[in-house]
Amino acid sequence: MSRNPSWPSFGAGVLFRANQFAAPLVLLCLSPGAFATPPLRVAGPDRTPIRIGLLESSGPAIDVLAASAAEAVTELNAEGGIDGRAVALVSLSPPRPWRDGAGETARLLLESSPVVLIGPADRAGAHVAAQIATRWRRPLIALSPAQTLTRVKDPWIFRGIPDDGDQARALLRWVVPRPQEEQVVLVIPEGNDGRERQAALEDACRDLGVTPAAVIRVDSLSADSERGIVSLADSPARILLLWLDADPAVGFLEALPIELSRYSILGSTRLDDRAFLERVGTRAEGLTLPMLRASLGYDMVRAVATAARRAGAQPDRIREELASGFIFDGQSGSFHFDPAGNRKGAIRIGVVRGGELVASRQKKAVPETPERQKLR
Repeated sequence: MSRNPSWPSFGAGVLFRANQFAAPLVLLCLSPGAFATPPLRVAGPDRTPIRIGLLESSGPAIDVLAASAAEAVTELNAEGGIDGRAVALVSLSPPRPWRDGAGETARLLLESSPVVLIGPADRAGAHVAAQIATRWRRPLIALSPAQTLTRVKDPWIFRGIPDDGDQARALLRWVVPRPQEEQVVLVIPEGNDGRERQAALEDACRDLGVTPAAVIRVDSLSADSERGIVSLADSPARILLLWLDADPAVGFLEALPIELSRYSILGSTRLDDRAFLERVGTRAEGLTLPMLRASLGYDMVRAVATAARRAGAQPDRIREELASGFIFDGQSGSFHFDPAGNRKGAIRIGVVRGGELVASRQKKAVPETPERQKLR
């Protein structure tokens, strides 16, 4: 949208008080002999800021999300905001989402009244935020790939990141010309998170005709996990779906005794983290990931602004517009939300080269081995 010179320009760092723009209450008292019509006060246009709530998870990805969202807000305000109103971010980062998240998120809604909530990225925090957003009738764009977030088809809940199944499908199609001829090893956490991720990955494999040859469950690299790692030497599979969070993924890669070049390792957006790549060093070379994290905050803020400009800046109108299926062209690719609130569209793929996740147009070939040749 081109900048209109008649619109005001707003700074991105301005702080707003809740009552700063409250209109004064005017009482008109007429005496019995007063027949003159008093001058009418016509309310001017609403100039209160449009607030967007940013729910951040703990960890190093916070800075990336906040900086990305702030960049979008700066651009929007330079363009004149939304209908002449400034856009402001209000952020919240509860350290213990299951214990503190509900109360803190409700307090944010009460005190700042954001029109939409974005985040968080962790599964626990996202489920808590979903309950509060629904109760307060605010759209929530969660940044967790957990499939259960949109399974109930709550009209107020959207997912700003592809779910685990869609990420796995995109990676397998990108890395393997004929996925149906492949066997893969699933590397997942223990517990409820692991069961949910395993189900999503198995669904993706089933859709593509891929065979899950083994499942390795990783907690703190227990004896069972170590035996599973060693057993990879005898597996014909040469693709690892590394569906762990950053900390256990570091331990897994450090414990892997087999030359990594024998495997094509595919990971989820949970590993799109500069701190993780620095910790694992050369062991992450060639790791293939979706490229979304760096631009998520930016794209979600701009998508909300687009919906508000098209339909109005009220929460219900933003929700309706996001659910209408309009296609948004963002830094992370073109996408829309389906009727259940899932993000659908292109997924950019990157490969770790020299410690950096870089975009790649060339498909990465799965290493050929005698075991794989026997399967042809």
